Amino acid sequence: MDTNNPKNFSFTLLDGTIFHLCRGVPQVVLVVNTASRCGFARQFDTLQKLYDRYRAHGFTVLGVSSQSFGKQEFDRACDIEAAIKNKCSAITFPITQLTAVRGKAIHPFYAWAATQVSLLGRPKWNFHKYLIGKDGRCITWFASAIDPLAPKVIAAVEAAPICFMCSVRLCSLQGVGHYSHLIPRCNSMIQFKICCYKHNRTQ
Repeated sequence: MDTNNPKNFSFTLLDGTIFHLCRGVPQVVLVVNTASRCGFARQFDTLQKLYDRYRAHGFTVLGVSSQSFGKQEFDRACDIEAAIKNKCSAITFPITQLTAVRGKAIHPFYAWAATQVSLLGRPKWNFHKYLIGKDGRCITWFASAIDPLAPKVIAAVEAAPICFMCSVRLCSLQGVGHYSHLIPRCNSMIQFKICCYKHNRTQ
């Protein structure tokens, strides 16, 4: 397996199922190394709100449970799940079992991501965030203290090359909400405009 290809990165979730980062339906992923006993665990709530806002438009959050910083996560999946639900009972985005984000046992994704950013862009603590495009490209990163609903995060998510660019920007700013049924076909703003043009010609 080529561990340098983002399409090969996978994670084991708390329920034992496998999450493939760039396989299946293309989506943008905010990868966050989480720890339920960390002071930043309050971000579970805003991560869920971010997920709820954009999940229908090709976006997901992936919480990567880790003890790599301060050992602030439980060992067992059932304890991790219970602790997270205690922080935010409404969590529905995928969360992994314990995963190393640094050190000798570092997960291949984090080893790869470290080569995509500067030293400053690598995780320094829990709740560091990598924004991964649907093509597997590392778009940008956000430090632990940056809230998931911060304007810079929202801007980066909405600027990612996925379908909700059409929905959020064209439909709301240009008043073309009646073309919303065309959005699932589109992977870019240009493609959406072409779809609208063709749709008008057939009416």
